[in-house]
Amino acid sequence: MTKPISQIPQLRKQGGATQLWVDGKPFLILGGELFNSSSSSLSFMEPLWPKLAASHLNTLLLPIAWDVVEAEEGRFDWAIVDGLIEKAR
Repeated sequence: MTKPISQIPQLRKQGGATQLWVDGKPFLILGGELFNSSSSSLSFMEPLWPKLAASHLNTLLLPIAWDVVEAEEGRFDWAIVDGLIEKAR
């Protein structure tokens, strides 16, 4: 389902500042970032999810090495990406 243009996150100038707007209102990012290899395994991440949830983050940066998605040239496996997105939500 595609969001109407008015609901797509946007950067808006407010005076001298630029703000991120999501769902029609300013969005303050409360973010966290994991180490490069942390998100390379769903099982490794399992004990981390409760700790991340307890931090009340609304944004999480999870690096994914391309060879995890395309271990063999031309064959793509998005399972780890899908699993991480599902758990992060």
